[in-house]
Amino acid sequence: MEAVAWDIARTLLWGIAVLWVLLALPAAIVTLLKRHWLYFCVGWLTLGAVWLIGAAAWAKPDSWWARSSYDDAKQARAADPHQRIRAPGQLAIRTAAALALILAVGLFCSRPSLFIGVDGASLASSVGRDSSDPCKQLSPDRWRCRAPALEESGYNAWYTVHVGNACWTATPVARSERDGHRDGCITVFDHISD
Repeated sequence: MEAVAWDIARTLLWGIAVLWVLLALPAAIVTLLKRHWLYFCVGWLTLGAVWLIGAAAWAKPDSWWARSSYDDAKQARAADPHQRIRAPGQLAIRTAAALALILAVGLFCSRPSLFIGVDGASLASSVGRDSSDPCKQLSPDRWRCRAPALEESGYNAWYTVHVGNACWTATPVARSERDGHRDGCITVFDHISD
């Protein structure tokens, strides 16, 4: 049960972190272009959370964003604050969509091999932090990988690696006392590094 909770937490954290990087800076720029100065300043104090609100809000009528992006109907709506009120259900729909996006991006980044498969280089990167010597596939879920021994002895050991659900368990082939059991999951960084 604890492992499942950790997997869910890790997936959520990956989703939040990746979306944060992809959304925070563009949201800050859009907030500036919409002339929401207060949102922009407070965004620095909230690590960018308020920038997302500023970017989603209607632009000030005299802003560059409104002049270049809004037609006459949108210009009139931006000028009249009473027309800007949204239907009550829209917030719930947008919140649910944002959470679904966070989960989807988090799942892909924390376990990309579920979607794009396992390859020898990404598995080698995950097991031994080096993809220059790719793992060899022995069967659909069994691989042979060479990785640095757990102790700082300076030599590489061979491991039999069992892969399931984008996570792996490695057991040393020689079963020496210096080499131990390893486990982990293939992340997006392992696929990028190969």
